[in-house]
Order: sequence, then C-alpha cells, then structure tokens
Amino acid sequence: MKRNFKRVFVASDSHCGHRVGLTPTQYQSRGDSKWEKLQFMLWTWFKEEVEKLKPYDIAILNGDLIDGKGFRSGGSELITADRMMQTRIAFDAFRIVEAPKVRIMAGTPYHSGADEDLEQRIVDLYLSDGIDCAFHGHGFYTINGHNLDVKHKISGSSVHHGRATPLLKEIDANAFWAMDDVEPMADIVIRGHVHYHLQTEQDGRYGFILPSLQGLGDKYGSRQCSSRVDFGFLILDIPEDVAEKIEWDYRILPGIVQRTESEVL
Repeated sequence: MKRNFKRVFVASDSHCGHRVGLTPTQYQSRGDSKWEKLQFMLWTWFKEEVEKLKPYDIAILNGDLIDGKGFRSGGSELITADRMMQTRIAFDAFRIVEAPKVRIMAGTPYHSGADEDLEQRIVDLYLSDGIDCAFHGHGFYTINGHNLDVKHKISGSSVHHGRATPLLKEIDANAFWAMDDVEPMADIVIRGHVHYHLQTEQDGRYGFILPSLQGLGDKYGSRQCSSRVDFGFLILDIPEDVAEKIEWDYRILPGIVQRTESEVL
C-alpha cells in the first residue's frame, strides 16, 4: 500500500567501538560483566524498535558514529581501538535500517578523526553494498518539498531551561544565511552531539536535538557531568503535501533499564 509520506530514520552518536556504544551481536563481548549485559540489552532494544517502524525511505546518520582511539581514557573503555573495525561495526549496526538512501554527517574530530574523515569509510561500505550514500560536514536535503538542515555539533546547556536556546540559535543562523542566498531556508533543523533530545518550533520551522545511541558507561560523563542522557533515535514522517505538517516520534529507552543501584553498606 502506497504511503503519502516519506519515513526518515534519524540517529546520532552511536560511538561504535566503545563498551556501551551501539554494538551488533557479532561484536559483543561474551561474559557476565555489567558492560557485556548492557551491550546486549542496548542492541536488542534498538533492533526491536527499528524493526517495528519499517520500512524507511531515508536514513540520516548524524555524526560520531565511531568512538575513535579513546585517548582521554587510555583506550580502556573500548572493545576495539581499530578504527577501521569501528567503522565496520557502525556499518553493520545501521545496515539493519535497510533504507535505500543514506546520508552521513561528519562527527567531532576527537571521535571521527582529526586528520581524516573516518565516517567516509562507512559511506564506502554502503556504496560497495549498492546503497545510495553520501558524506557531508553540513547537509541540506529536500524531502517532499521540505528543506532539512543537518549538522552534528550544537552547544549544550547544563540547565534544562537553557537547552532550547542553542537550537533556536541554529534556526536563526540558517535564516540569516538564507537571506544572503548562501543556504536554503530550512523547515527542519537537526543537530546531535549533546546526547539528549529536544524539539522546538519557531515560526513554523522545526528544530530537533537528537538523543544518542551510546549508553551510560563513559568515564568522562560519569565523573564530570550530571545532565540527563537519552538513548534512542528519531523518526520523521514527511508528507507529500507540503501544506500538511510533518509528524515525528522519538524512540527513547526507559531510564530505569540503566538504573544505578545504591550500594548497601
């Protein structure tokens, strides 16, 4: 049955290669530790949620798909420090989406390569598999007449009531560039990087910050940060009729699944 919309899978920050990054079954460690259990649980939830919403017309993967060398922790949080293997893990993880078109954004240099764009390697794997795929630092896409502005990085906020400000700033920045005819005026602005989700609307233009696909278990985050982390992804249904509103649905893993128990002394 023909649908009157295109379904877009949008995800970010899978950090493949990290012990709590998105890890398909064949790459998971075998054992009974906390991290091994978490790898299995996160992947199982992700795979089940992806399957529920098929088919997808387009997949947008918004950066930091691999974790990189992990210099700040001496590589102690990695399941592999081989960045070529990490790109393979990411490819196998997102291949289950089965979208015929895939667009990949550059992540941060710390994770995705300071001297090279390692996410280009994931694009090459898609292309070798016969999939329409391309890599961009800042992507602009038109889907059913709606313009999307997609980039990985956005500023964060340590207070909840301040989190919409950077996203509104990005919407305004696009409008200023569009007035100079440098960028298309976007109906939808998408960012990632900060590992929590948020959406806003301004003058009929939508803004989305994506959740991450990295679970709780990063030393830096646990020791130096206190903000909430959301594990999940975004679905956009963009109608053929531009007069109709887009619909969206976040799939977010319930926080209790990664609950930290208090030690009884």
